[in-house]
Amino acid sequence: MAQRGALLPPLLANSLLPSAAGAAPLVVLSDSLLQPGFLLLREIISTTLDRTDPLLLISLEQTPSRLIPSAHRSSPLISHVDGISAPPFASTSSTPLPAGLVDIHAEHGMQQLEKAVLEAIKQKKSEGKKLLVVLDSVDALAEKGVHAVFSLVKKVLKALEGGPSGSRLVVLHHTHFPSPPSSSLSPSEPLLLPTLLSPNLSPSTLHLTLHPSALLETLSSNYGLSIPLHPTQSNPLDLRLTFFLESFTSRSWGDPFTRPKSSTEEDERVPLDLGGRESGDGGGCVVEWSVRGVSNVPTLPAGAVVGRKPEQTKRILSRGLEGLRRTASGVEPASLEQVLDKRKMSSVTLPLPTPSGTPTTSTAPITAPSRPSVDPNPTSLLPFNLSLTTSQAAARETVPLPFVPTGGVVVPGGGIDYSPDGGDDMDDDDPDEDLEV
Repeated sequence: MAQRGALLPPLLANSLLPSAAGAAPLVVLSDSLLQPGFLLLREIISTTLDRTDPLLLISLEQTPSRLIPSAHRSSPLISHVDGISAPPFASTSSTPLPAGLVDIHAEHGMQQLEKAVLEAIKQKKSEGKKLLVVLDSVDALAEKGVHAVFSLVKKVLKALEGGPSGSRLVVLHHTHFPSPPSSSLSPSEPLLLPTLLSPNLSPSTLHLTLHPSALLETLSSNYGLSIPLHPTQSNPLDLRLTFFLESFTSRSWGDPFTRPKSSTEEDERVPLDLGGRESGDGGGCVVEWSVRGVSNVPTLPAGAVVGRKPEQTKRILSRGLEGLRRTASGVEPASLEQVLDKRKMSSVTLPLPTPSGTPTTSTAPITAPSRPSVDPNPTSLLPFNLSLTTSQAAARETVPLPFVPTGGVVVPGGGIDYSPDGGDDMDDDDPDEDLEV
């Protein structure tokens, strides 16, 4: 049986503990147009409600009916701050919005959102249970500026401190999500993702990035990157893999969804395994994760960077790859072997097929056949002889060469005697003097 990953099972079970006492970990879930993170976010919510832990959902993009399973939609464990149901126009009515409903596009929309969220956290903390706060998504607040998003997340994490151990904030982030048309962000505005992953925001951070399985198979088969299905110290992951994945995710060319119109156009479509199948098992993707400030990651993959001292945990990152497989009821953690095709991986050695009915009696490694010895002298294969005998070489030295003085004496002088005829042009003027050369 294939072994599941080291991070996703304890993440779904909410058993990862921050190194700093009393701190609430920040979980950043990054997806893209090629690999949506909707199902994984839904699974985190579902497993939390199955444990009867309270949930605070800040919906700025998806409606609660899509994120919350039908069996839990009427649960008293759920509190909701709605930022998408407000009218998309400036209302002239003086009637305040219902409780939990916030118009983030209003003049003081961010202040109203912060007030509603902090009040809901204060109420839920009084229940004495592990609280899960979900922000879907930070990209909906991008037009307010990165500093406004930083302030909101910082205040939420501060409000979760001192509560029951296991409370956490999960933030959904879309990689290279298009900015709103009305966005007034300046070019010098800091990037959103580096701000969310900054140690100044949270000493304990988990970053999950979803990638299509076909992408890693392509990097292994066509570019020769070492992506072993079971990394070890002697067979680690390629150190360039993270940069390859970042480069592909941030590409601004091509259309991954449209079929080419002609045979001369390149087909850049990528299969969406996890989100592309409506039902049944088998769809999967690869989750790239990095962890900082978590003290009880069960096992670290080969090549992970580990701090030598406990106080260094805030600044040291541990990285790894795991699989995520879709099931009929949602998603579940899986090994890389379950989501990657071995036949498309150059770093996986497949056993040689044996003829049917022929038992395998030898376990000695198969070596390549030896190549025939090659004569280092290339003239040995010619039909004629290029070499000289001793007598032939001596006779060649005695042959007098024309225009070469004998005895090594060089006659001084020399020159060219030329008598012009009637057809010669003896004009001394330079015909190219008007050219600027």
